[in-house]
Amino acid sequence: MRVEKMARGAALVIVVSDFRGDDGDTWTREMRRLLHRHTGLAVEIRDPRELALPDVGADLALVDPETGRHVRVDTSSKRLRRRFAEASAAEREQLRVALRGTGAEHAVLSTEGDWLGPLAAALRGARHRAGWRPARTLTPGGATA
Repeated sequence: MRVEKMARGAALVIVVSDFRGDDGDTWTREMRRLLHRHTGLAVEIRDPRELALPDVGADLALVDPETGRHVRVDTSSKRLRRRFAEASAAEREQLRVALRGTGAEHAVLSTEGDWLGPLAAALRGARHRAGWRPARTLTPGGATA
């Protein structure tokens, strides 16, 4: 991983992602390996619109962006919307458990509303628990700021 080359000493590593559609086995293994030496904060970006299926009518055409598969669904079905919400909640719970298993702190930021406050609180918490004090800042190019 590139982080291992940039941060030679113990560091706070922050991973920002929606953690959707990822191969969980690969990233959890890499995260555990990375956090053996570093402190980690996983920042999950969550869009509430992706957690529930709105009632937009009886015939909605959907395309899976990864496979190109076309599906038509009846979003007026309460059962379908409930199952979609349950599946979304289960996916988020699996993510929470997986992140806890890596040893990373987990912060959830929403695309709706304030995100700066929750992010600042998560950073303070991660720094406090790790006893981390920044000695220098590494930029993406590897230079010290």
